[in-house]
Amino acid sequence: MLKKRILCCKNDQSILFIFENREIHEVLRIQTTKKKSHFLRGLSTLLKSFKSKQQSDNLAQPKFGQSLFMLHHQTDLTSVIGGNDWRDVTDMVMMDDGRLVMCLPRQRRLLICNTDGSQVDSIDVQGGPWCVTAVNNSTVAVTLEWNKCIEMYDINNKLKLKSISVPEMWWWMGNITTINNKLVVCGCDNSLLIIDHQTGEVVQTIQTDCYPDRLHGSGDRLFYCDNYHNSCTGTVILMTHITP
Repeated sequence: MLKKRILCCKNDQSILFIFENREIHEVLRIQTTKKKSHFLRGLSTLLKSFKSKQQSDNLAQPKFGQSLFMLHHQTDLTSVIGGNDWRDVTDMVMMDDGRLVMCLPRQRRLLICNTDGSQVDSIDVQGGPWCVTAVNNSTVAVTLEWNKCIEMYDINNKLKLKSISVPEMWWWMGNITTINNKLVVCGCDNSLLIIDHQTGEVVQTIQTDCYPDRLHGSGDRLFYCDNYHNSCTGTVILMTHITP
């Protein structure tokens, strides 16, 4: 029977152990089995953790077309606005402090109030405000019905700050939004116009395949609808990137 000499150190003393090959193989087998068992348990734990995270990510990440919003509360503002025609309120925006600014073209004014209808105030707007977007905490930009201009208002002091003439913009019920501290409106020839509200200059023109409706800016992206060509089949939401 072959034997193996193994020199081990214990308590600073060298001790010579003599094992048979069979005993060495048995020890190695036991150690290998233990290591394999530990490895499999660790791998199983890791896989469970990864699967759990993947399921969590799938739940957190919405699918295309899935609604991202839930109704928090609703308030009847009929007594504040008056009337029940859809043209009574054509657009609205919520400011950072929670105030609502609404376009009332038939009454030719901007209505300002809290979400519960309290602290009502208004600004007279000649020409009829149609769409509105927030520029900063106290300033809004407004498009006018049947007009190729943008008006800016200080809603705290109820003052008209400036009027920006934009000959290239769509003159009938124009949409407006804000992106990268710039204003965006619809152009006459299926385009988007990016406007520097400080200078009034059109700094960029983006061609689109349709008349862009219901503009909305988010980050460096613009969302809009092709309502004209899809009036029978539903609204198509399109997106474009804005380069600084």
